[in-house]
Amino acid sequence: SLWFVFSLWGALLSGRPYPHYLQEPFVPLSLLIPYLFVIESVWGWGIGAIILLSVGYVSKQIGFWTYDTWGLYKNFIGVTTGKMTKQEYVEKFDGARRNYAIGEYLNERLQEQEEIYLWSNDAAVYNLTNRLPAGGKYIVDFHVRDLKKHDYVMENLRIGKPKYIVVFPGTAEFPQLEEFLERYYMETFQKEGAVVYMRQGEW
Repeated sequence: SLWFVFSLWGALLSGRPYPHYLQEPFVPLSLLIPYLFVIESVWGWGIGAIILLSVGYVSKQIGFWTYDTWGLYKNFIGVTTGKMTKQEYVEKFDGARRNYAIGEYLNERLQEQEEIYLWSNDAAVYNLTNRLPAGGKYIVDFHVRDLKKHDYVMENLRIGKPKYIVVFPGTAEFPQLEEFLERYYMETFQKEGAVVYMRQGEW
């Protein structure tokens, strides 16, 4: 029960409504459920009720998002049975067509040791190119913004000198990055609002 309490505390600590945070307390909760059928004392039932009511109240206050999971299964069945093409399947996901196009563009040009950086709230292109972010451990723009790690990112970019930097639409302002791109990079490709910049020479 302590495992569940502390994992739940960790999941709710930030107060953000992301349902994947609930994966953390899911395992201890699943182990606690059988215990409910063997509780014999009033105290045990009381503690269990308090925990469940507290979880319900806090979850409601945070307002965790929900996802249309049936749609995902429906799309999967469609593509595996041939009723939907791979391209149609890809286009069911927000930004996927753009990400695949950028990934293909970069893969055709990147050498084995060359790095990339995405100023984006979607890190999928790292997977599509099999690359780690040259800007350090913060892979999406809202982490950099919320934690105020702009200087950290710029330091890593100056050291790593990524071959390509991709700026996606709808991202937070980053004046230092804009100046960096203007000085050392040139625009080479655009796709649905995302802009790919290539490093100019060595510096």
